[in-house]
Amino acid sequence: MSNIQKFKRDGYVVLKLFSNKDIDDFKELIALKLNTLRKKNTFNHLNLKNYHKLIKKKNEHSELVKSSTRNFDIDLKTRNLIQKSKQLLYIINSYWGHKDFSILHKIDNRIFENKSVFRIARPYKNYSEDVGGVHIDGHINGKIRKKKNFINLFTIWTPLEGFSKKSSLKIYPKSHLFEHGVNNFIHQKKYISVVYDKKYIKKYKSLRLNLKKGNSILLHPNLLHGGSLNYTSLTRVSMDFRVFNLKKEINI
Repeated sequence: MSNIQKFKRDGYVVLKLFSNKDIDDFKELIALKLNTLRKKNTFNHLNLKNYHKLIKKKNEHSELVKSSTRNFDIDLKTRNLIQKSKQLLYIINSYWGHKDFSILHKIDNRIFENKSVFRIARPYKNYSEDVGGVHIDGHINGKIRKKKNFINLFTIWTPLEGFSKKSSLKIYPKSHLFEHGVNNFIHQKKYISVVYDKKYIKKYKSLRLNLKKGNSILLHPNLLHGGSLNYTSLTRVSMDFRVFNLKKEINI
């Protein structure tokens, strides 16, 4: 089965976009960002997995990972790796009829090009609130949209630390084939994402993958995912790249 057939059937596919060195470089960028925010030279690409031991103050963690700060610029090499991926381009072209996309991120009502978002999930045993609920990326930034308005984006989820199924992203294969009505939302203000009720989620079977360093998961915007508790003893670190259709109105 080809990647496009699998993607259309399951709503996700694993892509090999990055090398081991690329992943270490991403971790170094995140470490630099954290050090800049803290004004302390604490982190490097080797010790990010021990973030939970190095940051213990709840308020400080909240400041470091809030939506306005957990982002960084993507360099030309990374853009080229994504924009020239034949597997990614083939899937995008099959949905949009063209290959013109940009990597975008929204910060404080401003849209920036070529930015990635990083996420940190400490071990669930002591930090149960680090992980948000199950959602779809079609309702990006908490805005509820009709399905026809959000097929113009795809998400590339890339783990930097935490590759086993005890820590990787929880996804719900084939859930992209169904309409997820607004009556199934939880009314909450804790997370930016529009979160679905646990009773509703039980209708679908979940899956967590064992991934290799450099693997990414490409997500359909209507695929249920999230609630990915980190059951390891180390901190999970991941990145999101959001690719948007440049021939449609950008709706973030």
